[in-house]
Amino acid sequence: MINIPGYSRPELVRENQDTVIYRVQSAATGQTVLLKVINRGDPLAAVTGFSRELAIAGKLAVKGVCKPLQVAYAGETPVLVMQNPAGIPLREYIDRRRPD
Repeated sequence: MINIPGYSRPELVRENQDTVIYRVQSAATGQTVLLKVINRGDPLAAVTGFSRELAIAGKLAVKGVCKPLQVAYAGETPVLVMQNPAGIPLREYIDRRRPD
């Protein structure tokens, strides 16, 4: 389990070969949020990807898509902080909308 300063009670939500998503409680606000953390790979590339996700999904108003709030850091590890709407990841939404 991961330890990210400012967040407590991590609960694993989803894991794939590149990222891990945790549901946590913010110490500052008491809100439950999601944290997307790279599982492997280049942290610089993760920052670029997370920033892109923040820019794209931050502009969408799609019910059920987790809206990103900010890119934060746990030491040298980039973390994407997202709302916890009990929705689906942006990638899954896009994949479902793609014609076969």
